[in-house]
Amino acid sequence: MSKRYLVVISIVLIVVLSSCVFFQAGSPPVSLYWHFNDPGLSSADFAYDPESDILFIRGDAEGNPSYTESAIAAVRIKDKQILWRKVHPMILASNAKCVEVYNGKVYLLECGTGTSSAGLIALDEQTGEQIWKVPLKYKHVFQGFTISNGYVYTFGGGNSEPTSIYKVDAESGEVKWEVPIQGAFDTRPVVDEETGYVYFGTSTYLENSTEPRYFYALKTGDGSVAWEVPIENVMNEDFSTVPVIDGDSIYAGTWFGRIIRFDKRTGEKKWDIRLTHGEGTHYEPGWGGRFWVYKDKLEMVLTSGIILALNTKDGSVAWQTDVAMTLGALFNLCLENGRIYVHGWGYNIGCFSAEDGKQLWIYTPPDSDQRIGGAPMVVGDYLVDADQVGNVYIIKLHEK
Repeated sequence: MSKRYLVVISIVLIVVLSSCVFFQAGSPPVSLYWHFNDPGLSSADFAYDPESDILFIRGDAEGNPSYTESAIAAVRIKDKQILWRKVHPMILASNAKCVEVYNGKVYLLECGTGTSSAGLIALDEQTGEQIWKVPLKYKHVFQGFTISNGYVYTFGGGNSEPTSIYKVDAESGEVKWEVPIQGAFDTRPVVDEETGYVYFGTSTYLENSTEPRYFYALKTGDGSVAWEVPIENVMNEDFSTVPVIDGDSIYAGTWFGRIIRFDKRTGEKKWDIRLTHGEGTHYEPGWGGRFWVYKDKLEMVLTSGIILALNTKDGSVAWQTDVAMTLGALFNLCLENGRIYVHGWGYNIGCFSAEDGKQLWIYTPPDSDQRIGGAPMVVGDYLVDADQVGNVYIIKLHEK
């Protein structure tokens, strides 16, 4: 049974309970500004260009009859206008950073169909017309990519296919290097310009695999290995979260609740903990979800419906807030201006203090459904969000 189905089974009860809760509270300091429905934009990821004032919405496969219907759209919030919409097939990548904007281009991943391979694509941000496509050899693309200093770093392959990490020139689409990697990927790479390294952890799609997983730092110049750390597979140690860099450290998490702080230059472990709740049980960080550092806290969500903050010094718990009854299972979060925004497998959007986890407000949009992965995004005075059936919400924040 795959990891994704195990997640579904383990959180069905949370979903049912959260959907049955009648939430009664004071009016949240938000209002609905714009709402439209597009099944191709279900559980969407977002990117925003402040210079052109265009928001880009990239749909996931969940909620669609076929993943080939997944789409990308460009909208201008102030005019409530959809500027263009294009269909680009996408497999499940619920917490991927699967859309980004850079120097007038919009970047996205497209999965292979029929005899075609997967690809990294650049579109003109004004028209949506394709500028170039880089084939990634294999049909699958899992999770997302990162743009840093004029280059795109992305993965290709996965499932039963070989896997590689690529460095691609963001302007021309020229592949600068490709490095084959043993294993698969449940997350996306991150780049540190100070060290000149690109970081990522591996996983596997082989059930009951006892092979070790690895956390890598590759040199961005030529893709050679700067350091690698094998992680013994005591439980399912697939790296399943987007790492975050803070100061001289990089933090990463595995599927079965193992959180590790590495020295970003050497790979030395500063601390290595497992999130447990009773003997023989563990918490699971949101699959593909992002870690955030706020002041001296490492903040994340857990699939059991918990928002959690660890002390970066030693990995001890600073605070945790259980929101399963109102928000359901969680997979990702957005942290902006000291506030955490989440939308999980419930029908509500929640806002919490990044300082102590205190609930600030809960909002239920009209016709809302569950969100399969991903997180809302703050764009100026607005919070943008999308659910699994393609409802896109632009919500006015009266307090930030």
